[in-house]
Amino acid sequence: MTCFIGVADAGNSRTKWAIYHNGIRHSWGIWNQPSDILPETALGAGRWRLAGVHPEQLRDVAARLEHFVGPCEIIDKTTSFGLKIAVDYPDKVGIDRVAAAWAAWLRFERKHGCLVVDAGTAVTMDLVDETGTFLGGAILPGIDLMFQSLAEGTRLLPRLSPSTVDAALCWPGKNTKDAMVAGVLAAQVGAINTILEKARAHNPNIKIIVTGGGGRLLAEASGLASCYVDGLVLEGIARAGESPP
Repeated sequence: MTCFIGVADAGNSRTKWAIYHNGIRHSWGIWNQPSDILPETALGAGRWRLAGVHPEQLRDVAARLEHFVGPCEIIDKTTSFGLKIAVDYPDKVGIDRVAAAWAAWLRFERKHGCLVVDAGTAVTMDLVDETGTFLGGAILPGIDLMFQSLAEGTRLLPRLSPSTVDAALCWPGKNTKDAMVAGVLAAQVGAINTILEKARAHNPNIKIIVTGGGGRLLAEASGLASCYVDGLVLEGIARAGESPP
């Protein structure tokens, strides 16, 4: 990348954007609504590249950007990245999963392979081997969806927010709220540890990389704080089309 490029990821809950220059992220932010005012830094990008798993939001963001900055490139095929996709239905894999895996593999684990944990509305855990082959993975509800299901599926449990979660919360919970947080966090951390154990059974040298809005919390709770990397999906979108090394 030799110029300013804007990228956006239309996710299930929100749209994230970032501006890259020569591969370095200069600025970033969130559009909660497509009608949100575009920051001056966003308007300064020479071109825009968009991807996402929320088709309507993706179209809205594209229309908004094109009104101000001109035509945008939409990445909607997993073949736009340099990974080989070895799953049953390659064209149905979430573009965000492949983008994060591509960025992680390029940056870190071309020698050993990696397990990429992306903690958003859903938590995805995907394997990429040392050859750059995306092998698939696991998907489970994110922290907020777990809280939502507890509140909607019961009469008395409250609706909690992920902002109430403390990675250092002690066990056992001494009240309803703390017990819910302890249970949800244990489920998330347990899932990560289980998948990591399975991955290491096949490749003891595999590395784990955690990203996403809830990634820092889960990384800390899992004892993997040093494995957290911010913005892998956006970086993967920005690096779509690069030739594998």
